[in-house]
Amino acid sequence: MTATIDPARLGLRIVRTPELMQLTGFSRPTLRKLELASLLPACFRAGERGGKYWRRDQIEAWLAGRQATAAVC
Repeated sequence: MTATIDPARLGLRIVRTPELMQLTGFSRPTLRKLELASLLPACFRAGERGGKYWRRDQIEAWLAGRQATAAVC
């Protein structure tokens, strides 16, 4: 029997895929393409079903960087 990790229990502020879709406005396939191209912060899998999670601080920094780049262009 393997132990499952609950990110919230570890005190991590996390973002799940549906919330990431809402924050970015990107669809699930677009997020997957960005992930495969290493353009998204690294995700991790946790929980009983192995759901994908991202660290909220990394996502917020990534979004801020994208907004700063868009403002310059």
